[in-house]
Amino acid sequence: MVQKKKTLRLILNRYQLWNRVLFKGEQPIDTSMDFSLVVLRAIGFWPSKFSEETLTYTIGNSILMFMLTFFILTITADLYEASSDIIMFGEDLCVLVGLYLIFLKIILYRIYKSNIQRIVEEFHCLLKKFAFGSTAIRKIQRQSYIRDIVIFNTFVVLGNFLFVALAFQPIFSGEPRTLPFRAKYPFSIDDQLRFQIVYGFQCFCTLVCIKIIVYIDNVGCLIINQTAANLEIICEKIREFRGKKMSREDLGAIIVDHQRIIKLIDYVNKYYYYNFVGQVGASTFLICLTAFEAQLAKDQPLVALKFQVFMFSSFMQLFYWCWVGNQVRFNSIEVGVAAYETEWITQSPSFRRDLMFLILRAQKPLSFRAQPLYGFDFEAFSKILSSSYSFFTMLRTISD
Repeated sequence: MVQKKKTLRLILNRYQLWNRVLFKGEQPIDTSMDFSLVVLRAIGFWPSKFSEETLTYTIGNSILMFMLTFFILTITADLYEASSDIIMFGEDLCVLVGLYLIFLKIILYRIYKSNIQRIVEEFHCLLKKFAFGSTAIRKIQRQSYIRDIVIFNTFVVLGNFLFVALAFQPIFSGEPRTLPFRAKYPFSIDDQLRFQIVYGFQCFCTLVCIKIIVYIDNVGCLIINQTAANLEIICEKIREFRGKKMSREDLGAIIVDHQRIIKLIDYVNKYYYYNFVGQVGASTFLICLTAFEAQLAKDQPLVALKFQVFMFSSFMQLFYWCWVGNQVRFNSIEVGVAAYETEWITQSPSFRRDLMFLILRAQKPLSFRAQPLYGFDFEAFSKILSSSYSFFTMLRTISD
C-alpha cells in the first residue's frame, strides 16, 4: 500500500511539473524518461531484482506475464487453421509480429534494467550540469522538455485510438460471437458466458500490450530527443564565444562534454541493439504486410480498416523514432559548423589542433542504430518505406 501511494504521488507530481513548465515558464528539474518507468512499474512490468522485490509485486507480475504468454500462444495456435485463407492468415501474422515485438521489448527491458537506469541517470546528470548555463541553454532545455511532453502524450493518444479500434471493431462487424482477434482455445467458447470472458480477456491483454509499448517506446524516443537537445547545447556553448576569445581550457571542457555524449550514444546502441533490430525488422514487415492485406480485403471495409489501423500505427511508431533520430544527426553535424565559426585564426597552434579534432569528429554524424541496419533518421525512414514497398509489390505480383 505504501509503495502504491508513493507511485501515485510520483505520477501526480509529474503532471504538476508539466503544468508548471508549460504554463508558468518554470525550468524542468529532470527529464521525462523516469516517468515512463514509474508508470511501467505501476502496471506491473518494471520489477526490481527478485531478492529485493515484494512478494505481492512478484506474484502480480508473474500472473500478467502468464496472461500475455497465453494470449500470444492462442493467436499463434490459430495460424494453422487460418493458413487456408490469405486474409485471415495475414491478420494473425500482423497481430503476432506486433505482439512478439512487445514481448521481446519486455524481456530486453528486464535483462538490461540496470543499464537502462544508468542511461536515464546519465541524462539527468547532463540536464543538471547544463542547467547552470546561459539563458539560451536553459531555453533549449525547456523546449526539449516540452517536446518530451508532446511526444509522450501523442504516444498515449495514438495508443488509446489503436485500442478502441481493435477492441470495438467486432461490435460493428455485424457477425455474432466475433472476437477482437482470431484465436484457438483449449476449450469451447460457444457458451455466452465463456465468450464474454474471452472477449474481456482479449481486450484486457490488448490494453496492457498497448500501454507497455507506449511507455517502453516513449523511453527510447526521449533518450534520442534528450541527446539531440544536449548536442544543441554543445553548439550553443561554442557559439557563446562568437566575437570573443575562447581559451584552450574552455574548448577542452566542451570537447569533454561532446565526448561524454558520444560515449553515451555508444552505450545506448550497445544495450538497445536488439530493441533497434526488432523495431526496424517489425516496422518493415508490418508496413509491407498490412498494405498488402488491406488491398486484398478492399471488398471487406471493416477488415480493410483494421489493416489500415495496423499500418498507420506501425508507420507512426517508426516515424517518431526517425524524427527524433534525425535531430541527433543534424545537431551532431552542427557541432562542427559552430566550432568552425569561432575566432580560431588568431588562436595558438595547440588550440587549433584541439579545435580541428572537434571539427573532424563532428564530420561523422552521430546516430542511434544497430549495425549493420539503418540508423534512425529520415534517410533510413525513406529506405525502410522503399523496402516495404518493394516487398509489397513482390507480394502483389505473386498473388496475381
